[in-house]
Amino acid sequence: MDIETTGDAVRFRATAGAVLRQDPLRHTVIATTVNNIASGLDSPPEPPIFVTARTGAGAAGIAMRAGRRDIYLGALSPDVIAAVADTFATTSPGAGGVEGPTTVAEAFAEHWCAAMGGDPVPAFATTLYRLGDLVAPTVPGTARQATEADLDLCLSWMTAMRVETGIPAGAPSEEALRKRIRAGSWWLWEDGGEPVSLVARQLPSFGWSRIGPVFTPPIARGRGYASALTAHVSRVLRAESVDVCLFADTDNELTNRLYRRLGFRAVDGYTAFRFDGAEALDRAGAR
Repeated sequence: MDIETTGDAVRFRATAGAVLRQDPLRHTVIATTVNNIASGLDSPPEPPIFVTARTGAGAAGIAMRAGRRDIYLGALSPDVIAAVADTFATTSPGAGGVEGPTTVAEAFAEHWCAAMGGDPVPAFATTLYRLGDLVAPTVPGTARQATEADLDLCLSWMTAMRVETGIPAGAPSEEALRKRIRAGSWWLWEDGGEPVSLVARQLPSFGWSRIGPVFTPPIARGRGYASALTAHVSRVLRAESVDVCLFADTDNELTNRLYRRLGFRAVDGYTAFRFDGAEALDRAGAR
């Protein structure tokens, strides 16, 4: 077995390209993060760590830690999980947790805590969805791309989302958000000339674009705004010949039902674990 680490996003994209091309959907977070760093859209406060595990049969899995965020796992083969955990224990002993496909993340967290101390504690679970046949609702209002004049509003809504859900949103910095708005990646739904909901899209990576974050302030909920805007952005992506996916909080039945009504179909479950008893530098999630 060979474990290769690098902080160079371009190099990692080249060496891990076979894994990303083979299953870009389940590796959407890693693929998007690599592209964002390689393109300059994101500049982590600390060098990222990208890991590729290889066996005699070729690449057996990939993982990363972007800046001070938690470790994020791809669909690792069971026989490389311990070696990948040991690698991050050396490079990132202060990591506060791990996220990935549920069985992979659970095995990683148990090995990590056995070696480093502490206990693996489930933090949150998400469901990965892919869009099938889009069913767009009819809702009052219109969609428009966010502009730099909306920067403060978008930042405040991201803060509100993190406080309300307790699920780290990996919210971009002010400068990173400014770049995303300039790239046309953030959208607002307006009703009566007032913004009432927000939906962002990730830049396409290996044929897929992930929708998120999605947020409607409490005062504007229950009117279908998020559904309408998600459908609009999905339609835009489909027009660009890009497949569409997103994550939803597994425990939020309302949100999951909303996405299923739009035509999204569940693909896989993901879980984040906190390394209880470990000193975390920053528990901002990888998404």
